[in-house]
Amino acid sequence: PASVAWSRQGPNPPFDYNDGVMHISGLRMTSFEDLPEEMQALIETEFPIYRAAPENMEEVERLEEVERLESTVVNGNSRT
Repeated sequence: PASVAWSRQGPNPPFDYNDGVMHISGLRMTSFEDLPEEMQALIETEFPIYRAAPENMEEVERLEEVERLESTVVNGNSRT
């Protein structure tokens, strides 16, 4: 499966602004069911939009529009 590695050296907001090194590594899972149960539960309850990958660019555009509309409401007040 595909994998990724990323590192960054410099200030570490939002933790603090002292210099440090951050490392991230990951790999592509072939199905939602391959994720650990704890991660599946978190996605189901907190981030359901990430349950499955978009089918095509039309779905990507639809999800971006939904996200844009949802982000216009902050603390129950519409941002204009």
